[in-house]
Amino acid sequence: MLLQLGAEEPVIDLSMASRVMALDLRTRRWSPEILGAVGIDAALLSEPVPSGEIVGVIRRSLAQELGIHPRAKIVSGGHDQTCAALGAGVIGEGIALDSHGTAEVLSTALETERLGSAMYEGYYPCTFHVVPGRYFTFALNHTGGLLLQWLRDTCCGEDVEAARRLNMDPYTYLIERTDARPSPVMVLPHFNGSGTPWCDLKSRGAMVGLTMDTTREDLVKAILDSLTYEMRINLEYLSGTQISVRRLRCVGGAARSEKWMQIKADILGCTVETLAVREAACLGAAMLAATAVKAYDTPMEALAMVQLQKRFEPNQASRQLYDARYRVYSQLYEALRPLNHML
Repeated sequence: MLLQLGAEEPVIDLSMASRVMALDLRTRRWSPEILGAVGIDAALLSEPVPSGEIVGVIRRSLAQELGIHPRAKIVSGGHDQTCAALGAGVIGEGIALDSHGTAEVLSTALETERLGSAMYEGYYPCTFHVVPGRYFTFALNHTGGLLLQWLRDTCCGEDVEAARRLNMDPYTYLIERTDARPSPVMVLPHFNGSGTPWCDLKSRGAMVGLTMDTTREDLVKAILDSLTYEMRINLEYLSGTQISVRRLRCVGGAARSEKWMQIKADILGCTVETLAVREAACLGAAMLAATAVKAYDTPMEALAMVQLQKRFEPNQASRQLYDARYRVYSQLYEALRPLNHML
């Protein structure tokens, strides 16, 4: 792609190169040991370069076709999650990004590389951040907004029609009708297998606690609750690797719902913040480009582009209710694993 734009040679930024798990973090070169084990010649791979580096000038014919400056610079970018972290101001420890789209990814910056058995056993990678001198790791749910979409399309036709009549977004309509308290139902959101820290592709989704009184609103709330319980499991696991999160910045579709943001604060027990620009990955890429052309001297200076929108603090009364439910939820995967593997 970069060559088609006008780059002088095929390159890949360090955050993307390290994400494929074949880069040596210390030498910043492709690992002969890993490539040799799978029979890949390093000459076939692009040259790893830092994020935010000018690697060429756009082709004149393409600039004319796109209607942009004929000497526009081509700048190396980054993995979408690392760019989103920069665009959310997640560049130091103690703060994490919750990127909530089809899937849900919770990522954080590291000031030193974090390796070892605990990271390996939890399936947490250690890659380069797009910010020089920083590293990066993440946890994930394979289903985030996708699970809410599944419920909407499968069970909530009446609600979608009601939202249309009110000229409301159907997700807003569904979420706003839920109870503020924890749902009496729990959902194991492993409809595409589990994410971290198990990465168990044989795990399956489940709904537990159904009764004849269960409503669609209970199921919607159960999805909001349970996705957040999954991330709490990850945060507790990460704390065992000396990665502590005290603040969470949310981007993506879920960040539009203040009710969901408060649920996250109550379940996770940390400050949750939303951003003026929810498309943080695009903003992060723009920050890298701005730094490359010296609009800013460093990505740190470009953080002036990041603006907070709203902050949510845990409600202690609600937190106690969610804590009690979480103690049950944290046993759900292990209890259902034998049955799911049999299925």
